[in-house]
Amino acid sequence: MFLSVCINRAVRGRIAAVDLSESLATASDLTQNFQPGHVVKSTVIAVDQEKRTVDMSLIAATAIEVGQIRLGLVTRISGEGMFLRLANMQHGRVHVADSSDQLKEGPFKAYQTGQLVECAVVGVDADNIDLSTRESVLAGKPKQQDDIRDMQLADVQEGQKFQGYVRRIAKQGCFVSLSRATVGRIILRELSDSFVSDPAEDFPAGKLVSGVVIKVDKKAGKIDLSLKKKGAGESNTDFEALQVGQKLKCNVKRVETYGIFLS
Repeated sequence: MFLSVCINRAVRGRIAAVDLSESLATASDLTQNFQPGHVVKSTVIAVDQEKRTVDMSLIAATAIEVGQIRLGLVTRISGEGMFLRLANMQHGRVHVADSSDQLKEGPFKAYQTGQLVECAVVGVDADNIDLSTRESVLAGKPKQQDDIRDMQLADVQEGQKFQGYVRRIAKQGCFVSLSRATVGRIILRELSDSFVSDPAEDFPAGKLVSGVVIKVDKKAGKIDLSLKKKGAGESNTDFEALQVGQKLKCNVKRVETYGIFLS
């Protein structure tokens, strides 16, 4: 959605909806709020000589700061999150863990490219602008003390429950995004109470999982997780109880010329 602006007889500019107003209601209804012939005071933010386009904005360029509520235009949705174009050609990302207070499968199904959304700035550095569409963050409510998404690694405790989205499956285990900055690992035997024959098929990237934290290594910055309902973090078999001829379900850990290592 663009507003066409006549700069002079030879040059025309355009103003994207996200550059027209910081109000979602105003920017969503251009016909009602911007009549032909209306004079606007705008700033040139980009010029493309090849495409002969001049992009402009009615919103003053100000520093992006944590806590601000901004209007964004959805430009792309992927497994990494939802990418938004902000006013004055700035760009940010909503991580899947910051999509909503109540995590759900397909966190961005309600959004589509070109849609205007309100978002809160939750992180800023030299390369990235982190955004959130969580209802509590937009409302300015305090962080929830028991929500792992709002915790630093040093505050995460063993036995704590979690929800997160599968990031990838590797030989080392299943890696889960707990927040935009924290990733936990589930070793293969902790994926289920029963044997999982094909972890990659059963736990594809983007799948929502829930379980418990079984180990926190604060020095190494690592978190181990489990999806088991019973005996999370415990070995499936007591070594002293093993008997010759007993049948076990195991994962092949390593194959050598002298034998096979199982876990």
